[in-house]
This record gives sequence, structure tokens and C-alpha cells, in this order.
Amino acid sequence: MILVFPEGTRFTDQKHRLSMEVARQKGLPELKHHLLPRTKGFVMTVRGLRGHVPALYDSTIGFRSDGVEPTLMNVLYGRKVQAELHVRRILIEDIPIDTDEECAAWLHKLYQEKDELYDRFTKQGHFDGPYVELPKRFTDLIMMIIWAILLCVPLFYYLGKVFLLGSLYVQFGLVGTIIVASIGLRMMISVTEIHKGSVYGKAD
Repeated sequence: MILVFPEGTRFTDQKHRLSMEVARQKGLPELKHHLLPRTKGFVMTVRGLRGHVPALYDSTIGFRSDGVEPTLMNVLYGRKVQAELHVRRILIEDIPIDTDEECAAWLHKLYQEKDELYDRFTKQGHFDGPYVELPKRFTDLIMMIIWAILLCVPLFYYLGKVFLLGSLYVQFGLVGTIIVASIGLRMMISVTEIHKGSVYGKAD
């Protein structure tokens, strides 16, 4: 499976403002909820896929207001994130690839449609079209418990044994290591926050 993200970076107000400046310079329609897609990589990808895959799947995700903010920290804390995914199947033969300009124009038109779709989602609270809710599977919970037992029990047993049987210096060192690792993990997770993402460039 190949996942293509033509926007190239995460959405922020600053990136959106810069992206729309580029759209105005190029005479392209402005988008409310998306960044201007980067077309060169998409054009090359579609040409490479022609004849090998029958279709592309255009996916648009929306996070509902009845859930928490979709951050990695909230997911790790087990907080409920409510999301909907709109999927549309597009035949690969329906995407024009004769020229770069023709394929790029098709992608820009697709993003206009995606922007209108998401704008309706923000107003209605749900996407248009048939709604399918994936059921929760009991086997997923069983697998999570099994992996937790296999990974956590030996780890906690080892750490507990080291802490109880080790010297005072070993105990302080163990506690210090856990604290440093926790801080480092939190710093790594903070890098994934949207406002700390890359800066949107003006080059296409």
C-alpha cells in the first residue's frame, strides 16, 4: 500500500496563510481547510501506478467535536478521540496524465471538492454519503492484554528485582533513569504536536 499526502505537511494557521498566498500568486482557488497540494510527486506517483493498480482511494478524515483533541498524548492516555473517515474510490484511468499541467489541474480540482466536503462536515458534524460504523472487536482487547503481559511482566519483574536487591546507588540510578526516560519520551511526543511542525515553503 502506498500512502500519498500531497499537502506535504500538517495544517496550521500560519502554513495555511502562506499556502493561500501561493494559491493567489498562481491564480488557483483558495481553500478553507486544506493546504495547496504539491503536484509534482503526485504526478510521478500516478504515472508509476498506471497499469499496476486499478484505483486510488481518496480519504478525508474529520474529528468530531464530541471527542478530545487528536494528539498522540491523548491517545496514549486512553482518551476517546471521535473521528469519521470519508473514502472515495477513483479509477486510475480517470486521472489524466498526458501532461503534468493536466494532472496537476485534476489534483487541484480534487482538493477543491475535498475542501467543500470537509466544510460541510464542520457544519453538519458528519460526512455526506452512507455511514458505516466499524464494530469493536473483542479479539483486539485480548491481543492487547496478551502483549501487555508478555512485555510488561518481565520488565517490571526485572526492575523490581534490581530495585529491591541493589544498593542505594543502584536504586537512585534506576529511579533517575526512569525519570529521564519519561521526560525524554514526553519531549519526543511534543515534537508531534501540530504547532511544532515544519514551516510551509513557497516552492512547489
